[in-house]
Amino acid sequence: MFDTTTGIIDLSASTPGEYEYTNTLITDVCYADTAIYTLNVIISDPVLANFSYPSTSYCINETDPSPMAALGAIFGTFSAAPAGLIINATTGVIDLSASTPGTYTITNFVVSGTACPDASSTFVINIYPTFTSIVNASICDGDSYTLPTGTVVFAAGHTLIFSIPCMVAILPLLLF
Repeated sequence: MFDTTTGIIDLSASTPGEYEYTNTLITDVCYADTAIYTLNVIISDPVLANFSYPSTSYCINETDPSPMAALGAIFGTFSAAPAGLIINATTGVIDLSASTPGTYTITNFVVSGTACPDASSTFVINIYPTFTSIVNASICDGDSYTLPTGTVVFAAGHTLIFSIPCMVAILPLLLF
């Protein structure tokens, strides 16, 4: 939208595209001389980088997840922090089996390529190790037992049942 009186362009009310604005001035310098000024303006939509993954938690033995772009968003360059996550910088696909278990912040950085600012968006995921656990433990009723993850569980009754990410186990116990 262009105000013909002030010459101000309202970008928020304008449709993206290329426009040519012409301003004709009567200068009155030399008997009604005129000056014509032409301005070419390109109005662009800002870039969007918003994205997500199907889940926030993965086990290293799962299928490698791909990012999903939000409506109107595009993919730029993917990176992750801290070190240890193996991610394709172009596609955003995470190589779970090659990554170190941990919590990671993934960033999608998109260069605008126009006068609009660049954009970035982040998504946090957790990668858990997988365990194969066969344990025959002899502990007293009410005692604790430390799992391979460091999680402490307590025995009550004749069977100890627990669940942690990427591992579910039922431990038969001999209670004393």
